[in-house]
Amino acid sequence: MELISYEEVHSNHSFKIKKDNLNDDMIKDISCFNKNTSVTEIREFLERKYKVELSYSLVYFHFRKIFPMFGPDDASTFIKFCEDNEFDVEKCIDESDKSITKLFICSKLMKAHYKAYGDSLIVDATYRVNKYKLPVVIFSGYTHKGRNCIFGIGIVNDEKESTYNWLFAKFFASHTSLPIFLVSDHDLSIKATLEKSYKTKHIYFAFGTLSRVSQSISTFYMQ
Repeated sequence: MELISYEEVHSNHSFKIKKDNLNDDMIKDISCFNKNTSVTEIREFLERKYKVELSYSLVYFHFRKIFPMFGPDDASTFIKFCEDNEFDVEKCIDESDKSITKLFICSKLMKAHYKAYGDSLIVDATYRVNKYKLPVVIFSGYTHKGRNCIFGIGIVNDEKESTYNWLFAKFFASHTSLPIFLVSDHDLSIKATLEKSYKTKHIYFAFGTLSRVSQSISTFYMQ
């Protein structure tokens, strides 16, 4: 904690402390609200009660742990959110149980980023680190300032060649042009998909060096 300000009232001093975490009493107070309460309103209540300064993101984090944004219908809720915000949404549904096996989303901002910085494209997947244990495939690149930007996101139930065929088809349908360079790890499904269907320079790198190489390529072409 750090002292950030004080106010003098007559002969008394009131100190305002900036906190980087919430104590148990604060978290208990948050649970007394409901999921429709404004996070700003909750933050202001806690600051008045405990005479501290709290960041919005800190309060939001604990608020969402108590009141998750999604519930039993997570997939449909998420898709509706994307559609309401004018994302491109493509999905593949398993007719046996109506579950979503493949999902691709792309926003207007992602399209603008690709149009400006899509000379090089990084494709990489997180490996089942979310609570649904599903691979999340990130299509990304770098701006002329060296900052990461997202071109598209896929959520799938496997990393087979047929899945990457589907994902790349949806990605390039949204963006309509190929990159000069595509950078990925040595995933055989990605390699097979690109060799069969897309004429672009494919560069393979081990995990950890992948992003640095793509950034160097992108910087070269932005000069």
